Order: sequence, then C-alpha cells, then structure tokens
Amino acid sequence: MPAMKRLVLMLYLVLPGWFMTAPVYAALEDFSNIQLITEVDVVVSTADVPPPDSADWQPMTIPRGSRVTEYINQPRMWLRFYLDNPGVTEHQALYFWRYNMSLTVFMNGVELGGDTFKTGRQTLAWNHPRLVQIQSRNWQPGKNVFHIRFNNSPFGGAFVLAAFGPEKMLRPIYEERLFWNVTTNESLLVFGILIIILTIVLWCLRPRDSIYPWFIAVCGCWCIITVHMVVYYNLVPYQYWLPLVHVAIDGWTLATVGFINRLMNFHWRRLEYVAIALFCLATLSHIFTPRGWFWIAAYGFHFLGLILILIVTALIVRQAQQNRTLPAISVCLALAGQLLLAAADMRLFIFGEQVDWTSATHVSHFGLPLLLLTFAINLLVRFNNALKESETLNRELESRVEAGRRALEESYQENRALELTQAAEAERQKIYRDIHDDVGSKLASMVHTDDADTLHSLARSALEGVREAIYRVNFESETLLAFLLRLRQESQLRLESAGLQVQWFEDPDLPDSSMDPHQRYHLSRILRELVTNVIHHAHATAVSISWDKVENRYQLEFSDNGVGIEAGRHRLGSGLSNIEYRCGLLGGQANWQGSAEGTRFSVSFTPKFLPAQDDPVSSAS
Repeated sequence: MPAMKRLVLMLYLVLPGWFMTAPVYAALEDFSNIQLITEVDVVVSTADVPPPDSADWQPMTIPRGSRVTEYINQPRMWLRFYLDNPGVTEHQALYFWRYNMSLTVFMNGVELGGDTFKTGRQTLAWNHPRLVQIQSRNWQPGKNVFHIRFNNSPFGGAFVLAAFGPEKMLRPIYEERLFWNVTTNESLLVFGILIIILTIVLWCLRPRDSIYPWFIAVCGCWCIITVHMVVYYNLVPYQYWLPLVHVAIDGWTLATVGFINRLMNFHWRRLEYVAIALFCLATLSHIFTPRGWFWIAAYGFHFLGLILILIVTALIVRQAQQNRTLPAISVCLALAGQLLLAAADMRLFIFGEQVDWTSATHVSHFGLPLLLLTFAINLLVRFNNALKESETLNRELESRVEAGRRALEESYQENRALELTQAAEAERQKIYRDIHDDVGSKLASMVHTDDADTLHSLARSALEGVREAIYRVNFESETLLAFLLRLRQESQLRLESAGLQVQWFEDPDLPDSSMDPHQRYHLSRILRELVTNVIHHAHATAVSISWDKVENRYQLEFSDNGVGIEAGRHRLGSGLSNIEYRCGLLGGQANWQGSAEGTRFSVSFTPKFLPAQDDPVSSAS
C-alpha cells in the first residue's frame, strides 16, 4: 500500500471527521486507451465451461450500475463478447468494478482468472473489484472471444460494464477502489471491535447502567454492516446473510435511538417504542418479503429509520441550543454528518444516474466511525464523571462514618456511665432487700425470744447475713438436700422461738445434686421473708412448709393458721413485694391465697443443677 494511502487511513482513524465523504474515483472515460464493454451476448446456463455458440445467446446492453431483475431466479449466467488483438507486447487487463456475486473470465475457451471458491463457503465479491490480467501469449490473431461465468445473487444481480485496456493504467484504478472499498473497512472493523471490548469493560464496572448495552448494540450492528463490506468467503448463505445485514441496519437505528435517549437524558419512551415497532416490522419484512420486492421494502424501512434519526437529531439540536453543552453539540454534529452521508447513499441507490456508479461508492459507513468515536468519548466522560461522583460520595461516606464512630464512642461512654450508675443502684437495692429479708427478720426474731442460746444463734446468723449482703458472696457448692436441711434448721429455730409449731415436708424423690447458687440464694431469702411475716403479722400458732417435685418443676408451699391476708394487701408491703420480685428471678410467680383459716403461699419453678464434678481423690488416682 502506498505510504500516502497509509497516512490517509491513519488520519481517518485518529482524526476522523464527518466532513470526509467517500472517495470520488476517476471516471473510466477519462482514459483514452481504455475501452468500455457494453454490448454482450447473454445465456442462462449452469455449465462450468463456456456454452457452445449453438446455445440460446441473446444480445444485451450492460447497464452501468442499474439492477436487472429479469434474471433474479437464475443462479448462473454466461456473458460473451469479442475483442481484437491489440497487437502490442504490454499486458492488457479486464477490470470489473462491481458485480454480484462472483465471476470467472475465459479467453478463447481457456480460464484466465476471477474469483476463487471454497467448499462450504460462499464467495461474496460484490464489494471487491476484480482485475484479470491478459498476457500477450494469450492472444490469437484477429478476434478473440471472451466468456464470463457470472454467479448471480438470489436477490438479483448488479450487471456492470467491463473496462479493457493496458494493465498499467487499470491497476491503479483497481487498487484505489480496493483500498476504499475493502482495506479501509477492514481497519474500521478492527476499530469497532476495540470499542465494543472497551464498552464491555466499562459495563462490567457499572453493570447497572443500561446505556452500555445500548452502545454495544450500536457498535455490534455497525460491525455486521462492515463485515458485509469486507467478507470474501462467507459461511452464511447469501439468502440468509443479506437479510441479516439489513436487519443490522435497522437494528443500528433502534440502538442509536435508545443510546442517545439515555446519553442525553431525554426519557422519551414513546420514541423508543416507535423505534422498536419499526425494527420488528422491518425484520419481518426482510425475512418474508418476496425477493422481487426485497430492495424496495428494505430501503423503504431504511428511509423511515433515517427520518427517525432526523427527529432525534432535531431533539439534540434543541437541547444544544438551550443548554449549549459539549456532549449535545458533539453528538449533534456527528449525527448531522452521518445523516448527510446516509442521504447521499439513498440518493445514489434510488435516484443515481448510471454514470455515477462507476466513480462512486457507499459513503454512509465512512461516517459511522466518527459517530461511534463521539459516542465513546461521551461515554468515557460519563464514566469519568460517575467515578468522580463515586469518589466524592465515598469521601462524604468516610467522613460520616468517622463522625458516626465518634458519636458512637461518645454514646458508648455515656451509656457505660449510665450502666455503672444503674448497676450501683441495682446493687444498693439488692443490699437493701438482703438486709431487710435476712438481717431484719432475724433481728425481729430476737425481739420475740428470751432464751439466751437462741438470741446468740440469731445474732450470729444476723451477722453472717450482713456480711453476705455486703460482700455478695455466693454460696459454695451445696447439694439440694443440704440446702433444705440448713433452711429447715433456721426456719424451725426462728418459728419455735416465737412459739409456733412447725411441720416440714420434703418429697423423697428430691435429688441430692448441687443446685444453682443464685436459685438457692433467692429461695432462702423468700423463706426467711415468709417466716418473718408469719411471726409479725399472721398471729398464727402453726406453720406448714413443704417441698414437692411435680414432673420437672419444684414447688415451695408455705401455709399458716393465722388471720389470713386480704387480696391485694400484700402488694403494699415491701417485704412481700421483695418475695414477688425474687419469684420472678426464679422463673416462677408468687401465688397467695388468704382466708379466715390462714394464708397459703406457693411458688413453682424449674430448678437449675450444676454439672457433676469428679471426686478429687478419684481424679488424682
């Protein structure tokens, strides 16, 4: 490839502009030594070699670029024409600038060259020019017959005139057209694939942003169109491939509308619905429209898509006028350039003169790289702004977290101080209850007895209770039976000292296991308070105390034959309130029954036993 062409291609990829239009080729008529072949004979034949002269050859004038549909159902045709020996030693050539789908040239029955074939793949040479060299040894004196085996397209053929002349004059024309038709599009295809990869990476970083899949669809549809420009051996049959290409054209319109709708924050859902409906109708048309009407229907839907893009461009122009933002202005200019190039293609396909086809080509795909690049730049700007916003939010979040941490630390310190205050208050209340239930009851018993030994025992017990209440020393490991024995001795001592008879009952099924110290502590306080109440308030002569086991629950029952207690009155005394409080700590509820025959109190609770410990002697052995 000449260095100048490489430079032009690089400038187009690096600094593309919508002002670039398609290259204008030099008209073939401008070269005096070039002969244009317009009059040929044609015959429909599936033969692989030139048909004989006896075949049904019909004269035909080759149109210059117009589509001929009378042979639409014929997969192969043969063209025949004659050329005189030029009588020169330099190489001659036949130049074909456009045709569908492939051709092979025969000279005097001998194959000269043309498009090659691969098994299982279809040769799509429609956008590839062809230069067939004729060496001097191939010529015969006088007239020489040329045959062209032409493989038609299922959708019709583009019959073009052939140019005959010196190879050194036709080769630059051939290379020029090959560069703009194929080589440029190959580079642009790589450009589109790279943009798709970049967009996929951005989408993976921001999967919730729906603008990225729309842009991937824009680039994907354009890549399919560009592949159609450069592919030579296609795995997909042409009757399926061509509808797919036109579906991609309409899909590009839909994807562009959806992408711009999000890029410009239009939120025009109805416009997207119109684009979706147009795409669905166009797809059905491309698939099911009869081939004789395919091109009219296809370009009709493309024209409607062009109008839709024009409406979107008008919306962007209005926003650019109102906001004067760089994204709106850049997208507006890129779309406007694309619309101009697409309109030029539409004019060439629908209204172009035959002579225009020899010196022009498709131009709309040349503007798409600029449009994609403009979209990509705006997408990167959007991504960068999102990153900056995310960083700002992260900094604000970190500052808020730090402020919250300091607030929590201060709150923790305040709560800790409050907890210490509440704990101290709870400890004071506990000491008060312990002194009231234990020491107070024993001191009261001392008031009602005159026996010196009894007074000595009660005083010693009261002193132990004071120490226990102040230092809150938990009982050492003590079995249930030992605990009940201690309670029995203490209760009988106090009650009998006050002149009351005592009946004590223990269920024989009670286990001799170590009971939870806290439960033993509260049970002892409850029983002491009950004894105190009987001595001071009941005016009783006898007391009954029983410990029963009912399934998994234990029950303490305390009854006397005193004056009884009125319902609700017990709640007025702090002693009986302490009993209810301690019953709640046990997991039970105090039950009082008062009558003229006396008062009955009961509480049922679930005991907690400590795990059995190994005998130290056994363990040592």
